[in-house]
Amino acid sequence: MQRNNFVALALIITSACSLGAGCTACDGAGQAHAQAGDAGRPTPFTGLDCLTIAERRTGLTELQLASLCTAAPTPTGPVDCFATAQRRLMLTDDQAVILCRCSPSTEPVACWEAARRRSRLTDVQMMQLCSPTLALGLLPNCGRLGY
Repeated sequence: MQRNNFVALALIITSACSLGAGCTACDGAGQAHAQAGDAGRPTPFTGLDCLTIAERRTGLTELQLASLCTAAPTPTGPVDCFATAQRRLMLTDDQAVILCRCSPSTEPVACWEAARRRSRLTDVQMMQLCSPTLALGLLPNCGRLGY
């Protein structure tokens, strides 16, 4: 990935929180935080952290990286989910990005596996059930409408 494009993507992602665009992982000052840190306090992170980790661990395109990491609730949640989905569900890159976007953990993969075992849902229906962005109707900044 070209460095200039990577920086531009990072600026787009971090600006969502700094503009107060409803990022659920942002505090009142528009600073994004991870969910655990030293002495119980959140550790600050930005969308750039998720992008850096995803770039290192995946072979995703710039657009896919941005989609996976925009407004990520944690620096590793969407990436861990993506890697687990690729390994256990054998989804395409685009399907795994949709499944894992806005996820703080690998829970969407567990949901998909449970739905596969317990129902006759199609892949599209399992995506609608398990993807945080689809199931919860989340906005591009991972926030809910009206919040």
